[in-house]
Amino acid sequence: MAVVPRPKEQYDRLVGMTQPQATPTRRVGTEAPIGAVTGGPAAGKSPAEFTKTAQGSPGSVFSRQLEGADISGITRLAEQPLLREAGQEALKITGEAQTYKKGREEALKAEPQFANVSEAIQKIGAGDEGATGTGQAILNRTQIPVPKADLSDVKEFTPLQAVRGGSVEGLLRREAQGPYTTGMAGLDALLFAKKGGAAELGARGQATRALLQGATNVLEGAPAVGLQGPALEKLQQLGLNIPITSLTGEAEQQAQDFVTKQKENLLGGLTGTLDPMLAGYKANLDPLASGRAAAVAQQNQAILDYYRNLGGGVRTEVLSTLPTGNPIVTGMLSEGPDIPTVLQNIRNVDIESVVRPYLNLPTAVQPTLADVAAQNPEQAAQYQRLMNMLSTGGRDVSGYGLGATTTQEQASVTADEETIKNAIKTALLEAGSKAPRVRY
Repeated sequence: MAVVPRPKEQYDRLVGMTQPQATPTRRVGTEAPIGAVTGGPAAGKSPAEFTKTAQGSPGSVFSRQLEGADISGITRLAEQPLLREAGQEALKITGEAQTYKKGREEALKAEPQFANVSEAIQKIGAGDEGATGTGQAILNRTQIPVPKADLSDVKEFTPLQAVRGGSVEGLLRREAQGPYTTGMAGLDALLFAKKGGAAELGARGQATRALLQGATNVLEGAPAVGLQGPALEKLQQLGLNIPITSLTGEAEQQAQDFVTKQKENLLGGLTGTLDPMLAGYKANLDPLASGRAAAVAQQNQAILDYYRNLGGGVRTEVLSTLPTGNPIVTGMLSEGPDIPTVLQNIRNVDIESVVRPYLNLPTAVQPTLADVAAQNPEQAAQYQRLMNMLSTGGRDVSGYGLGATTTQEQASVTADEETIKNAIKTALLEAGSKAPRVRY
């Protein structure tokens, strides 16, 4: 309320009121009743008589009131609803921002994801359909749509409505405590307007509303213009103690980070599992090759040994039909093969060279990583599933390829045993026939 150093009788007459308000009945520092003139030309005059003079007309009285009026009390009273409602709007903005953030957090929780990547990879390797489907969704996902933050507009504050509608008097009466009549509110409102308080209140209210609306716009995604330094301090004073940054932009970044992190974690887990498995396959490649070569050599040797023995029997049979030396001639000389040479030629025949054309004795086929993996089919299936998942993520998996499995050709015989025996016998006899002839 305005503090006006004028007699109360003048105040009452000016506003047309007859009942005094909650004011002292005596001036501070005097025993004279309010309205009594104790000295000067007007001493002893009644209030009515005093105000009948030209100097005491309502216009002149108000002018004197206006000149010395202190409207700070009225300003504080009129500002109360502005500060209160601005704080309520700040609280509303904070609540809506937190609700939006909470909604985005819940939305991300509902997205396909793995809380434990190691367990998920085990399930994918085992062929679990649920884990495989989730993994494919994570690796195929490039972004998560984010709805734009949509906050309520900042409402017009009551003081702005009062200033615009010329109802500051009612605003003051609603905010005042204790005895405060319409007349007092009317004079305070008039003084408030004349001293520029109403215009200043309106400007302050508009600036406060614009500041809160600007913060709301930034939270919705508008560029942050003019929200630095003092403006941020003012917002904090009003109770808006949250970062004034784009909620939409922040949610989009969080969603993108979520997509990226889930994909990187899964791909990292896949390579982290495949790499040791591949290293194990490579480490077992040379041992497998050595083992395969040994097995093939042993098999081939067994077949050759069999036919060498078979050829030895045929040789013994052929030799048994021949004399052990040249005949002793007592009569006429005759010509014939040198028997010792015949026998030696037969003994010198390499049975293996005779038999080999009838045998298929393959060399060892160099194994591949796939041959190594095939030794453990279950693990090989896991490896393939994990590699397929890695490929889904766009990674080059050529380095994880195991190649194709190879087939080791088995030794075989292309003719029956009787045919081979006859071939051995023929070879022995041909060798024997090549002995030189001698005369007996």
